[in-house]
Amino acid sequence: MNLLKEPFKSLKVPVKIKYSLTERKAAVFVQIANLFTDTKTYLIKPPLKVDAKSIITILNLNCQNSETIFIETQGPQADLAVISLIKSLSEPTGQIAKDTLHQLKGSQPVPPSQSPTFETT
Repeated sequence: MNLLKEPFKSLKVPVKIKYSLTERKAAVFVQIANLFTDTKTYLIKPPLKVDAKSIITILNLNCQNSETIFIETQGPQADLAVISLIKSLSEPTGQIAKDTLHQLKGSQPVPPSQSPTFETT
């Protein structure tokens, strides 16, 4: 057994954002990222890579519509974290993200092997 290997899988997903990451959307994005306490989460806008659990670093990236950014997660809930964060960037008002946040808060902790399920509105 090699103890130097990372025990968790790492995901790096490109996302072409449709809407700018405003203060409100960034706040919900950070709240969702912070729900996954055992998962490292980063937002990448090349060449910068920042902690997705910090509102200040997210706002400093100044993510605008039509830009491609990357969400990188590492940990036991990497899949669910990526899906939740992508969903938070999917529409202009942030309502889907808020609904997702409430859904996740009600269902924590989620086993890493369980597939995420979300209702669409």
